[in-house]
Amino acid sequence: MHFSLALCLKVCYIIKTITTQLTHEGNMQNVHVLQLQGTGEDEYAYENAGVFVKYEDAVTKLANINSEYTEVKEAFFTLDDNARIEVWELEDDDWGY
Repeated sequence: MHFSLALCLKVCYIIKTITTQLTHEGNMQNVHVLQLQGTGEDEYAYENAGVFVKYEDAVTKLANINSEYTEVKEAFFTLDDNARIEVWELEDDDWGY
């Protein structure tokens, strides 16, 4: 299976899982989307690498991904260079129902 397709399927699964398990305050919830540049067909495009409730979990995932590239470079993907974490605010009046 092509890496981009497999990654997309994994991210869709993660989003579905997170939306069913989120804890929330009121009717708002933030999710953190880890994106890496150059992992798909377009070297300048950002591709999703994971969706997390906590920012720290996204940073941990980035460190785990970088650990796979230790032969190439200590930190292959770095924040604000070729990696980013976008914060998305979800709103739903029916959380938990």
